Amino acid sequence: IDAAGLRRAYPWDKPYMVYSRATGTLEGWFEGKFRDFDFSGMTTLQATEVLQLSTSVALAVDGSTEFRATPGSVRLSGATGRFGSSNILADGLIDRRNSLLQVTMESTDLGDLDFLYEPANGNGRFEGSITGPIAAPRASGEFTIADFQHEGQTIDRFGGEATLDPGGLQ
Repeated sequence: IDAAGLRRAYPWDKPYMVYSRATGTLEGWFEGKFRDFDFSGMTTLQATEVLQLSTSVALAVDGSTEFRATPGSVRLSGATGRFGSSNILADGLIDRRNSLLQVTMESTDLGDLDFLYEPANGNGRFEGSITGPIAAPRASGEFTIADFQHEGQTIDRFGGEATLDPGGLQ
């Protein structure tokens, strides 16, 4: 299955497109043109060629997860993913209204994630949670960043607790 073709069922904003081939198991039911559905199973994602459009953020993802999907939400269990040079482990709920996802992310190039926070660079690790509506999520947790470039200077290493939401970094 081409994951980009399932964008109508994504519980997040349409600009974020997953470009992966999904294989695995699927059980469940649906009515109409996916007006109502309940699916569960296991999937493996293999990144595919990315079609860059100015109206979308292309996410070519390799990984796997167990899942349960209903309109507006996807529950992940044991999710692993690789996007560029970033590895992500996740468990929990991605929901249009109220997500609660536990996440561990490590990256050798945080620039891969500049669509989330434009000045992202260097390498780092984040362990925390993603909460709230998936269209405007709040990421809170502990982080470490190394080799960060700021105003022509390199910061060797720093870390602490932070929150990133639509209002910015705190």
